[in-house]
Amino acid sequence: MLNVTVILVEPENEGNLGAIVRLMKNFDFKKLIAINPQIDVHSNTVYARAMHGRDLLENLIQISNLTELPKFDYLIGTTARPSGDYNVLRICIGPEQLRDNLKNFDGNIGILFGREGTGLTNKEMEICDCCVHVPASKNYPTLNISHACCVLLYELFKLKEIDQNIQNRKANLIEKQTLFTFFDLILEYLNSNWAHFNEKRKINAERIFKNIIGRSFISGREAYTLNGVLRYIHLSMKRKRS
Repeated sequence: MLNVTVILVEPENEGNLGAIVRLMKNFDFKKLIAINPQIDVHSNTVYARAMHGRDLLENLIQISNLTELPKFDYLIGTTARPSGDYNVLRICIGPEQLRDNLKNFDGNIGILFGREGTGLTNKEMEICDCCVHVPASKNYPTLNISHACCVLLYELFKLKEIDQNIQNRKANLIEKQTLFTFFDLILEYLNSNWAHFNEKRKINAERIFKNIIGRSFISGREAYTLNGVLRYIHLSMKRKRS
């Protein structure tokens, strides 16, 4: 069953917070985290905008920074500024692709929304598995945060009508972290034994590999097979070095 937490980084506008809470109630999402809020999350304005979603505010979790976030099988960042190929942190998928990738997923999802004024920083995007962008007019591409939240929650709400097929479950956090560990060990070997493979290329390769795994939402079976392949590559490199 899809388990989604909405995460707001330093929310700045009481009206937007209330509107997001109301939307969560509309689409049957219950978990909300506010990181270092710049407003009173229980103000009269927030409660007024939340309408029948006021009960969700009673369970809102406040934390000081990103390091206090719980672990998610997939943490999804959002941006109004997709980069194309120039910034690998902001190579994005759309809301429909996100929905399709999460079909048959049985795990914990966090959706990270940035500040109303400046969005998420690159450092904050680094911890995300993938990046989502809601397309809009080139003349005015930046959506209000509550409107962007509405689009994404609506797409994910559609999944509630789809039967879950555990046979095709998606890879969980541990399986993905194992993939990244073996890939990093291979890159360390290249960095130590190949003069043309420098630290900058290593860091870039790490991020791109994480992007590919994050955007593809690979299955548990696929992760199992890939982990086996990467493990044997790493062992072969160790034997060659010794």
